[in-house]
Amino acid sequence: MLMYTIPVKDAIEAGKKNLVSIPAIPLKIFIIASFSLPILVFKGRDWGLGNIFHEYFWVLFIVSILALLWSILWRSLHSAAWKIWALENVADAHRLYEVAERKGMIYKGNSWLNKLEFKTREQAEQLEALELRLLQPRQMEYSGLSKPLEEIQFKYELKREAIAALPFMVLAIAVSYFTGNLLFLFFPFGLVGIFILGSAFYRISKPPSLTLTPQALQIKQAPPIPWKDIEALRVERRQHGKSTLNYLVADLMPPQGSVELDISGLGNSVSEVEETLYEYWAWGKKQA
Repeated sequence: MLMYTIPVKDAIEAGKKNLVSIPAIPLKIFIIASFSLPILVFKGRDWGLGNIFHEYFWVLFIVSILALLWSILWRSLHSAAWKIWALENVADAHRLYEVAERKGMIYKGNSWLNKLEFKTREQAEQLEALELRLLQPRQMEYSGLSKPLEEIQFKYELKREAIAALPFMVLAIAVSYFTGNLLFLFFPFGLVGIFILGSAFYRISKPPSLTLTPQALQIKQAPPIPWKDIEALRVERRQHGKSTLNYLVADLMPPQGSVELDISGLGNSVSEVEETLYEYWAWGKKQA
């Protein structure tokens, strides 16, 4: 039996530099140039910048395009190598890909962006063989696992809703001030802000949304789910309008179906929640 010695968390950290951090630098250059160049070309003279942006527009434009291509190329050249190294060294290949997809390090298997990934023939054959692990039963990661003895509760906090409500409250105060009409403090923008904050206070007044014990997982006030009854546990990023939310999804042993919970508003980071969940789940499966 193969010995896998590197935790998923460490493999993710090792890959973030080449797959996220470094490609992000030229990508930011491209985005900034795309928005600023047209403005500087048309407004540069008015702002006392002379004709420099008129004269060198195409040079700057080509540089920004090259920055974008460099970002894509760098990631394409390093993606397959990281996948091979990680799949050879981590126990839970399913969790590796789930976390990497959520952090934007790799794309879903059916995404056309995977066609941009550069692989030698040897790497392609090696990766195809290693990714067969994703079709096999999950191999839990037990290395370095400490026994979870205490109950942990995750609750919603006010921060996300307060940020969402702030623009509406500021707009309400501004409109009321400039019109001299106190009615605008409440209608229409103030009411929206008050509704968002009211909903948030209602949610945080409720019992904990997520409770973990060494024996079971409890979502809100539903009956606890023994860890041994959970077949798969993951965090998914989902698009809701213009917002991206993180959902905890627990697939239960057939024929029980699955349960899910929006964990975006919890006081802890998504990574912290996911890592703690996995540690308790792995411990529970090990004891089963």
